[in-house]
Amino acid sequence: MDAKNEPTVQYDDKQRADQFEDAKVAATAALPTSQANEKLTFSDLWENKRVLGFCLMIYLLPINFGYEVSTIGKLLAVTPSAQRFGHEINGKWQVAARDQQILNAAGTIGIFVSAFATGFISDIFGRKKTIGLACLICCGGTILQYFASTIMMLFGGKVVATFGFGLGHSLGPVFVAELAPVKMRGVCLVLVNTMITVGQWLNSATVLASDHYHNDLSWRIPLITQLIPPGLLLCGLVFLPESPSWLLIKGRREEAAKSYKRFNGPSFDVDATLAIATYQIRSPIRPRHTAEAT
Repeated sequence: MDAKNEPTVQYDDKQRADQFEDAKVAATAALPTSQANEKLTFSDLWENKRVLGFCLMIYLLPINFGYEVSTIGKLLAVTPSAQRFGHEINGKWQVAARDQQILNAAGTIGIFVSAFATGFISDIFGRKKTIGLACLICCGGTILQYFASTIMMLFGGKVVATFGFGLGHSLGPVFVAELAPVKMRGVCLVLVNTMITVGQWLNSATVLASDHYHNDLSWRIPLITQLIPPGLLLCGLVFLPESPSWLLIKGRREEAAKSYKRFNGPSFDVDATLAIATYQIRSPIRPRHTAEAT
């Protein structure tokens, strides 16, 4: 009976020792916590330019979120699109109100479903792979919209595309919060709103630039332009490391250390950050282990 319990006792002792060591390092590293409360300066931004660059890369898909907001309303007002998807009434081409409602609902459906799916998908496959999947889905939906000849094709393309960049929009702040230093976290998180606004500006500029076309290109060009952000992000995935927090949750500590260095640079204090992150991940499960041991 005692022999059977011995491995479990040894494992528990080792686990407690690891937790104690991480707690000790985490406490030591957390002593200068006043740094997190110091005022952020431009020198801090320059020192963390690598982190800012990765954050902007991760936030490329939210550009499509801002771009999509006003796309359909503007495109349906263009005569060639009204001729393609609408009907002539009293000498004027108009898209039926029902069809407009269907198209507006497409975006809501895609975003709604992606908001629920993001957590499950990213926890299973990782943050990086989920972003790659989101880019591919977004590109597929965009291409489907470009070749749409009916309202339902346009609807289907919008649902697929919005689901794709919805994954990226939901996951982006989570990914950034897991990699950004505490002092930079606020600045990095609000960048998502900046990228959404950039998408709205790009949408207006693209619609204006394509307005001089008097054929289907006047509405197809603004749609196909949505391939640019996910296309750039797909190329950037080669340089984007996996989330160190996700790697730690999966028990891949060495890969997490490399990921921290890739995000923050070779001079980054990886050991202290790893200890704090590991301690924070293990802390919620400690009471349950204590209760079981009791």
